[in-house]
Amino acid sequence: MAAQIFAGLFTEGNTDIRFLQSIVQKTLEAVTFECSGQFDIELTPIKINKTGLGFIEQVLEASRRCPPYKSNICICFFYKSE
Repeated sequence: MAAQIFAGLFTEGNTDIRFLQSIVQKTLEAVTFECSGQFDIELTPIKINKTGLGFIEQVLEASRRCPPYKSNICICFFYKSE
């Protein structure tokens, strides 16, 4: 039976998700390639209502969706462009 990795990706916008999702997916695959056994990787974009929230509040809201007991996401990636 394969081990499962559930990961979430939160970014500022849709362009960031389109660009970074494949990079994060390939990075996770490269990491698991170095491990023994098989892994199923599920990378899910984290969507929230950003209206009226600064970036810190957005990260806090997105992180509330990360605990496994709420969404099965075990790893969260956050990205903010400079």
